[in-house]
Amino acid sequence: MKRIFDPFTRIEDSRDKLSGGNGLGLAIVKESMAVMKGSVIAENCRKGGLRITLLFVI
Repeated sequence: MKRIFDPFTRIEDSRDKLSGGNGLGLAIVKESMAVMKGSVIAENCRKGGLRITLLFVI
Protein backbone atom coordinates (compact mmCIF):
# COMPACT_ATOMS: atom_id res chain seq x y z
CA MET A 1 0.00 0.00 0.00
CA LYS A 2 2.90 2.37 0.58
CA ARG A 3 3.82 2.36 -3.12
CA ILE A 4 0.31 2.42 -4.59
CA PHE A 5 0.57 6.13 -5.53
CA ASP A 6 4.11 5.89 -6.98
CA PRO A 7 4.34 6.32 -10.77
CA PHE A 8 4.61 3.09 -12.81
CA THR A 9 3.66 0.90 -9.85
CA ARG A 10 1.71 -2.26 -10.57
CA ILE A 11 0.69 -4.16 -7.48
CA GLU A 12 0.05 -7.48 -9.22
CA ASP A 13 2.90 -9.08 -11.17
CA SER A 14 0.38 -10.36 -13.71
CA ARG A 15 -0.51 -6.81 -14.77
CA ASP A 16 1.57 -5.43 -17.62
CA LYS A 17 1.09 -3.07 -20.57
CA LEU A 18 -0.53 -5.81 -22.63
CA SER A 19 -3.12 -6.69 -19.97
CA GLY A 20 -3.87 -3.04 -19.29
CA GLY A 21 -2.41 -0.15 -17.39
CA ASN A 22 0.87 1.69 -17.09
CA GLY A 23 0.71 2.30 -13.36
CA LEU A 24 0.11 6.03 -13.68
CA GLY A 25 -3.53 6.51 -12.73
CA LEU A 26 -3.20 6.77 -8.95
CA ALA A 27 0.02 8.79 -9.26
CA ILE A 28 -1.90 11.33 -11.35
CA VAL A 29 -4.74 11.37 -8.81
CA LYS A 30 -2.30 12.01 -5.95
CA GLU A 31 -0.55 14.85 -7.78
CA SER A 32 -3.86 16.40 -8.88
CA MET A 33 -5.17 16.36 -5.34
CA ALA A 34 -1.94 17.94 -4.05
CA VAL A 35 -2.24 20.76 -6.63
CA MET A 36 -5.78 21.43 -5.38
CA LYS A 37 -4.57 21.39 -1.74
CA GLY A 38 -6.51 18.18 -1.11
CA SER A 39 -5.40 14.64 -0.35
CA VAL A 40 -6.11 11.05 -1.25
CA ILE A 41 -6.21 8.00 1.01
CA ALA A 42 -6.21 4.33 0.00
CA GLU A 43 -7.26 1.58 2.39
CA ASN A 44 -8.18 -2.08 2.19
CA CYS A 45 -11.80 -2.91 2.99
CA ARG A 46 -12.49 -5.61 5.57
CA LYS A 47 -14.62 -7.67 3.21
CA GLY A 48 -12.17 -7.26 0.32
CA GLY A 49 -11.56 -4.55 -2.23
CA LEU A 50 -9.93 -1.16 -2.04
CA ARG A 51 -11.39 2.15 -0.89
CA ILE A 52 -10.01 5.38 -2.33
CA THR A 53 -11.07 8.55 -0.50
CA LEU A 54 -10.56 12.00 -2.01
CA LEU A 55 -10.50 14.88 0.48
CA PHE A 56 -11.18 18.32 -1.02
CA VAL A 57 -10.56 21.58 0.82
CA ILE A 58 -13.31 24.13 0.23
